[in-house]
Amino acid sequence: MIGFLRKAIASLRHAGRPPLFEPNLARTRFDYRRQVGDGTDASVVVAPVQFIQRAFPDAPLTVFRKGAAREKIEGHPLLALIARPNQSYGAGDLWSATLLSYLTAGNAYWVKVRNAAGRVVELWYLPHWTVAPKWPDDGSEFISHYDYRPGGASRPQPLDPDDVVHFRHGIDPRNLRLGISPLDSAIREIFMDLESSNFAAALLKNLGVPGLVVTPESGAEVTPDDVQAVKAWLRESFTGDRRGRPLVLGTAVKVQEYGFTPQQMDLSVTRDVAEERVCACLGIPAAVVGFGSGLQTAKVGATMEELRKLAWTNGIVPVQRVFAGEIKRSLLPDFERMPARFELRFDASRLLAMEDDMVKRATRWAALVQNGVARVDEARTAMGLEAGPADRVYLRPFSSIEVPAAAPSAIESEAARAARKRALDAPQEGDG
Repeated sequence: MIGFLRKAIASLRHAGRPPLFEPNLARTRFDYRRQVGDGTDASVVVAPVQFIQRAFPDAPLTVFRKGAAREKIEGHPLLALIARPNQSYGAGDLWSATLLSYLTAGNAYWVKVRNAAGRVVELWYLPHWTVAPKWPDDGSEFISHYDYRPGGASRPQPLDPDDVVHFRHGIDPRNLRLGISPLDSAIREIFMDLESSNFAAALLKNLGVPGLVVTPESGAEVTPDDVQAVKAWLRESFTGDRRGRPLVLGTAVKVQEYGFTPQQMDLSVTRDVAEERVCACLGIPAAVVGFGSGLQTAKVGATMEELRKLAWTNGIVPVQRVFAGEIKRSLLPDFERMPARFELRFDASRLLAMEDDMVKRATRWAALVQNGVARVDEARTAMGLEAGPADRVYLRPFSSIEVPAAAPSAIESEAARAARKRALDAPQEGDG
């Protein structure tokens, strides 16, 4: 039964989308996705993505060995490889490029380069549009290989799945082998922002429409030469540094201002919607990015510190959790024979944005340890600190008395002592 299910899932071709997921968005035939492209020329997309790229390295990836006491491994070969993935760029560039693909397309790829002995010695980022998972028609494998087309090559280069680290943003129901773009649902808002920017730029560059209309009054006759002469005279006399001079004409004409005022050109409402939707899809408050829509809210609502904390807990930490899980699954086995004995996570314990949470958590664990509820090593592990065998102890007050659960209390109450004394002092039956 399990083999049948695996074969059925692997045989899904996913050649097209079901009727609910047409190539164009619902309720329109206009291809917004094609017009927006990869989104890298849209500031409404690049700004929040760059915020995540800048903040991401502040919580470094760490490796722990599981056991009686969790041990942090400094200088693990996996971490050394990611710190210097290849001879051309470092970890910062690798993470930055990976995040760009992951946050915009929902898929990001690393390829492993092995030496003659089969050991992984380099990691390279592959643009998401150059890689595609492939599978056999008979469904014998879920992914048999990845097609890599560098530089638009006509013939793809096959990559072994064991040599590819594939970061997926969830699973796309239209193709179970791919992740789904977190920005796909906001594609129309991104298009709106691009068009608003183009519209305002065109008006400012070309004035868009004539700024002044001069028409003769009824009954007046104007020749083409007069039209050109008046046009040239107005341009030379009332533009540039001559703006604002009085206008006196020798014939009956009607002068009208025609064009857009700065207030009429204000598209901030439309652009605010795009900023809010894109940041919401990425889990980042618009204020921490610097968008005006978010700053307006920050003045009357949450403080900037709270918004930065929300950016980490809702936008960055979930991405780091996915990355750590995929690196453990796809890359750690190349360095450890028993990867299940190790734990990977991004260490956010030293972040200023998370400092208040750390203080509150430390206070709770300190109370548990001081009252003998939790061990010292449990508290240190929860706080992201190393814990050794010597920390596997409970701390209990010296004055406390250990009493078995079924035994009576060793401390007799005042009322109980008084009752016992009365019973002893009372005359017994048979006393003379």
